[in-house]
Amino acid sequence: FEPRFEEALLLLGKAGQRIIVTGNENIGYTPIAGLPGIVTMLAQSLSLMGQDRSQKPDLVAVLREAGLASGDTIGLVGWKYLEGEEWDSAKPTFF
Repeated sequence: FEPRFEEALLLLGKAGQRIIVTGNENIGYTPIAGLPGIVTMLAQSLSLMGQDRSQKPDLVAVLREAGLASGDTIGLVGWKYLEGEEWDSAKPTFF
């Protein structure tokens, strides 16, 4: 799986759980990528700017749905621009 024009996250969780979080452009590619045991989740905040964000615009909510919680330890590389309506926290953090 190679996200071409938008960002994607690979979450490696407890007990071997593997989740790809991606936006509109790549949501259809993960099932055909041939990656065994992968769960795909839509987070439209990872979509290209100007694309629809009406279904799953809240990246924080998607990460919580994936099992991440306050106090969890993660490793993260990169950055992502978020529109004002995609972010309601005063601090530039997810949790």
